[in-house]
Amino acid sequence: MSFIIPPTTRLPPIKKIPYNSPQELLECLLYLRSIYNPPVRGSKRRRSDLQTVAVLDEWRSDPFERSYAIRWLTALVSQAVLCSEELNHDDALIAEAAALLAICSGTAGAGVIHRDFVFAPGAIQVRLTDAPLENQDFGSVGAQTWGGACVLAEAIVEDPLAFGLHPGTRVLELGAGTGLVSIIVGKLLEGRVTIVATDFHPSVLDNLKANIANNFAQPASVAISSTFLDWADSDNHDRSLDIPFDVVLGGDIVYDAQHAVWIQACLRKFLRKGAVFHLVIPLRPTFATESNTVESVFRDGELVVLSRETVICDAENGISDEAVEYAYYKIGWA
Repeated sequence: MSFIIPPTTRLPPIKKIPYNSPQELLECLLYLRSIYNPPVRGSKRRRSDLQTVAVLDEWRSDPFERSYAIRWLTALVSQAVLCSEELNHDDALIAEAAALLAICSGTAGAGVIHRDFVFAPGAIQVRLTDAPLENQDFGSVGAQTWGGACVLAEAIVEDPLAFGLHPGTRVLELGAGTGLVSIIVGKLLEGRVTIVATDFHPSVLDNLKANIANNFAQPASVAISSTFLDWADSDNHDRSLDIPFDVVLGGDIVYDAQHAVWIQACLRKFLRKGAVFHLVIPLRPTFATESNTVESVFRDGELVVLSRETVICDAENGISDEAVEYAYYKIGWA
């Protein structure tokens, strides 16, 4: 970040907002987004500038700095008509300011959060919408982007061949959530791969479908689709799942003791013989029992753990020695 200074110093005075160019205002908004809409927790492998992270975290929790940011954003949005000529009618800039204003006021006020992901030094860009929890229905948690999906997506971008991804591959994602992993695969192999992203909860599926549509200008050129799948009743599945898949992917999808059992049943139906299921899960202390079921369920039988690696990510909360640990499993036919 080029400006390691607080919002009260970094932002231009409220009275001078109309005299700043759209580019200058956009830089201010990007700066505020880095503070008040930080990356998904535990999604960054240990490459971060921890001192910068600590400073941003301090400002994020400072009520005076947040209050000033809210007043500044309110002024920007309220002056939209007055500034129309100066802003060249840049509605997108005003929309970004309004979204940040909602985020600064609290996630509940924001309703939805837009997240931008950039992989392979700008080569692949994804914008996702994270939807709020629906009426405290924890089945809808898939409408938020979780760290495991970010870790899996980054690994795929770095070495797609290691995941068996090449032209002509059929790819299935279990518990696709916001669709980050499936969308990344689609952008890597656009027009040369078939992807089916699945989930269970209706609101999650609606958000997933919208995210897919928003990331591909010509959906017809990308063979990517989303569909309902109930792991506990996988016999009743959409016809798009009838042909076995060459690669199955799952990021942060084991948080119940039954999940590994249900996933195993799905793999028996949907994973082609000789193919591999790639699974990334966080090793959360509160879900130790659930995550341990992966190794117990896939210890013996037709489908077994082929390998296990550990991935360490910074927690992104300003505490330099705190980390989020993930297990990356390759699971395949014995």
